[in-house]
Amino acid sequence: MPAPRSEIANSLSKYTSLIEGVRNSAGSSLWFRGIGSTSYLLSPTLYRHPTVSKIEDLINLESELLTRFRHRSIPYQSRPLVDQWELLFMMQHYGVPTRLLDWSENPFIALYFAITSAENRMSAGAFTNDAAVWLLHTGLWNSKAISPYWKGRVMAIPDSPLEGYQPGTDLLKLSQLPVAMAGLHNSPRIVAQRGAFTIFGHQNTPMEILYEQESFPADALIKIVLPKAHLSELRDSLFGIGYADSMIYPDLSGLAIEIKRSFGFGA
Repeated sequence: MPAPRSEIANSLSKYTSLIEGVRNSAGSSLWFRGIGSTSYLLSPTLYRHPTVSKIEDLINLESELLTRFRHRSIPYQSRPLVDQWELLFMMQHYGVPTRLLDWSENPFIALYFAITSAENRMSAGAFTNDAAVWLLHTGLWNSKAISPYWKGRVMAIPDSPLEGYQPGTDLLKLSQLPVAMAGLHNSPRIVAQRGAFTIFGHQNTPMEILYEQESFPADALIKIVLPKAHLSELRDSLFGIGYADSMIYPDLSGLAIEIKRSFGFGA
């Protein structure tokens, strides 16, 4: 199977046109993930550990992380966490490594994250890397990862196929390929960012490599490259239509970032 299709967007109008072209032919949900460098892989934080790589060791590590967070987070909870799924999404929200990979249902929010992540790598006021937005055709992906029955649907708790991905699942019972699932909207940020997720199973290989190895349907994954020479223009156009920091982060932190940026302090 060839690598995922790659397109180039050097303006907001070109980006929008590419999204609309894919959306019109998709027939089911499209999700989007922005990355600050084209070299970044579609792999969740748990599977990016600098020294642990064997799947059995990673799953043991997940168990330890779940236990530590569950025990230590009690004083900071406004209410008790109901189950392991809620615990997992709370960990993801606060940056603890998990098998979840963030996506958005909104292509402009993904574009925001691609550009602002690339900003962190700027040198002498210039972008140093091309950024990118990945498009995930959830129906095509799940039809291969689970079964054709899921071609037009996104899974949600408590759908039975997700039992094989549940946090704390024994390695021998863990399902193989990552799948697209609706997440728990347990924070204002996830709601504002139209958050969605893929959850990984036994395979700790990045999604774009699995796309080739497992012969996923054509265009289940598509990459839109954002050339570094055009990122400043793309950023100004995106902010110009209202996708600024306080919209993405609907709290005082987001407002502070937006004010800093507005007065020339950067972000």
